[in-house]
Amino acid sequence: MIPPAQLWIGKPLTLHEQTVKYLQKQFCFDDKCTTCTSCMQIKQQQHHGVMWIQPEKTQYSISTLDQIFTTISFARTSDEPFFFILQKADLLTHQCANSLLKSLEEPPKGYHFILLAEKEDQILPTIASRCITKKFKDSLDASEQSPLFMFFTMPTADPSQFLQLLEKENLTDRQAFDLTETVLEFWQVKYQNSLKKDDEQKKINSLHKIGVITKALEKPPMPGSAKLFLKNLFLLMQS
Repeated sequence: MIPPAQLWIGKPLTLHEQTVKYLQKQFCFDDKCTTCTSCMQIKQQQHHGVMWIQPEKTQYSISTLDQIFTTISFARTSDEPFFFILQKADLLTHQCANSLLKSLEEPPKGYHFILLAEKEDQILPTIASRCITKKFKDSLDASEQSPLFMFFTMPTADPSQFLQLLEKENLTDRQAFDLTETVLEFWQVKYQNSLKKDDEQKKINSLHKIGVITKALEKPPMPGSAKLFLKNLFLLMQS
């Protein structure tokens, strides 16, 4: 059974990764395969059953939350769940938090809330008491620990150094795909941060990276082609 409201505490990148995995589990017909249409739409924050919400710059406003109240005013005609993902929920003002209390406690049938926050002590007790709280450790996964990860996430990287390191790494096709997914999640977070800071140049750069990676994931590495797959991805991201 899906809880009406959940509060997840952790670092932004970890929370984003866990949210994507959780939503894929809810919507994927092939046990969160990560490559089907639903899984890809969730990664790109374009799935029809999920509404991603973030604050305007430094805090939430009532107008930002209006889209929630408009949506839940309509009864669900499908058994499929609908999720509101409130990013940086620790930036909810008292007024915004209070406006959500009733919806969090008793949302209409089919609607669910996931609040993501880095600072638990900034969450009002009235909000926390209506949610099932889960804390995530900020532990790097195998992909983030890979020395190749740095080359895909730094502003500029030396191609020769990357190729030398790539030759030394003995990655499987699955590991190459997982690494690429993790890199995508990194740039999705970067894009969200650029929106918050209203940084047009970083937004354009992040969107370029996201577009290149998303297109690459549409055609996963063929058996034995992990190194070629990552090489091509690196070169396209640098262009």
